[in-house]
Amino acid sequence: MRLGRNLRFLLCALRTRLVSGRPIFLSHMITSKCDCMCATCRYWTLGERDEMTMNEVCKMLDEARSAGMTDYIVWGGEPLLRSDLPQVVKHANSIGLDVTLLTNGSRLADRIEEIAGELYGIIVSIDHPEPKMHDKLRRQNGIFDKAVEGIKLAKSFEQLNIFINCVISKANVDQLEEMVKLAERLDVKITFEMMEVVKGYNERLALSREETTSAMQKLIHLKEEGRPIANSIAYFESVGNHSGYVCHVPKVLVTVEWDGKVRVCSTIAEEAKPKGNFELGNVKLEPLSKIFKSEEYEKYVKAAERCCKCYLSYPREIAMIYSFNREAIGNFFSKILR
Repeated sequence: MRLGRNLRFLLCALRTRLVSGRPIFLSHMITSKCDCMCATCRYWTLGERDEMTMNEVCKMLDEARSAGMTDYIVWGGEPLLRSDLPQVVKHANSIGLDVTLLTNGSRLADRIEEIAGELYGIIVSIDHPEPKMHDKLRRQNGIFDKAVEGIKLAKSFEQLNIFINCVISKANVDQLEEMVKLAERLDVKITFEMMEVVKGYNERLALSREETTSAMQKLIHLKEEGRPIANSIAYFESVGNHSGYVCHVPKVLVTVEWDGKVRVCSTIAEEAKPKGNFELGNVKLEPLSKIFKSEEYEKYVKAAERCCKCYLSYPREIAMIYSFNREAIGNFFSKILR
């Protein structure tokens, strides 16, 4: 079954790149609720908002699969706060979508047995190798130990791809190798993500250009040593050199929010339609396949191609894969093919 899905993914990826230019990854912020108050992220400030019902989510998943999508990435907020998550991921898996869960790990140990059989991967957010410091960054006592316990229990499910994700900021930039060592002790891979700077919230934690370059050089060195880092060297070089790129995200990945709205990157939206809201649609009202064919989505794709402002990993990794960067392509397929 895994081989069949891998072959299907390769075919769909080639079709997206060479023919359709339509997304194959569905990124779903399934809930706005979160049990952390992270210093680097402000999604927790959204609080509890009206969410799609399980039936609405499953309908969206059916439409995504019919539109040729292959992967379902479910996050939040904290997705494990949704009581119906096991039913959602079971449905996604049953129709052939590979499901990856992003979690802060607070409830992973309690719920892993409910969901593990339906998942392809789990990404657990840990931002500091010292428990007290991680708890402080997350503003939740004991969450480091809970996340580690959840990872250890998840390791018993052999089909799972398990990653730690570390958001780099001034609070942990001197701990990058220690984070790699933590991943090695837990026998999982680690991804590094640059902090998304939000004005008026987390600028004090943002790295300077010099600090960014130094951090990337450190990670390149660790990657070249064969340490379990999942990012590509091409990504680290791009960030470290502050290089430009062409964003192809709308051709590969679409993000749906808790209420069904199809999200637009705020930077791209400002450029594409600076004097008004840039709306792509709502999956509760129309299928993704129709949204992808809309004039607004085409504007979004074109606006993205003119943007190279963020240092986040997925836009830059996608850009390099789209541009046939050999190292980035090899690194990507080493992560997904088992």
